[in-house]
Amino acid sequence: MFAGKTSYLLRSLSADARCFEQREQRGVLIRSTRDRRYGGAVVAHSGVDASATLRELSVPIVYADENNFVAKLTSCAHDANFVYVDELQFFANDVPTAERVCDALRTLSCGKMIICAGLDYDYARKPFPIMAPMIASANAVERLHARCSICGRSAQYTARKRSAFATANAEDDPVGGAEKYEPRCADCHHAIA
Repeated sequence: MFAGKTSYLLRSLSADARCFEQREQRGVLIRSTRDRRYGGAVVAHSGVDASATLRELSVPIVYADENNFVAKLTSCAHDANFVYVDELQFFANDVPTAERVCDALRTLSCGKMIICAGLDYDYARKPFPIMAPMIASANAVERLHARCSICGRSAQYTARKRSAFATANAEDDPVGGAEKYEPRCADCHHAIA
């Protein structure tokens, strides 16, 4: 978290969108219904709100959950040349679902540009089931890192703040921002574990 994944995705979308009209191409952004931060608007942790830009570029936002992601992806990507998926880790909580999602993305990738952003690990450093097979089948992978909130080094992990454990449904709603999580390097993450 806090490495700029959504900002990077939105910059890519914005740059690609300049070509959409010239080449009569379309793009679509798929987001998780679980991500209710910022009232559902497309906002990065940096505070950049891309909702107006997406409307201006005529890029539809499609909301999906783990149960309907493959169907919505297949449906909306049919007419799109560029597919952007934000918070990919929310679309598969188990290996069979991850395999279905990866198969669908691989099938659609023929003739389409698919750009996904997501986390490799949760706050307990458990890998999200979808990320390893997606990384293995990707044409290119860019790893972004935040700065550790403790020492300032490159942060590969996310730590859940102690105050986030105090909420009644902390495990039921893992989605959050700076109020729940902070970036940590491996050494500082081990220090609190």
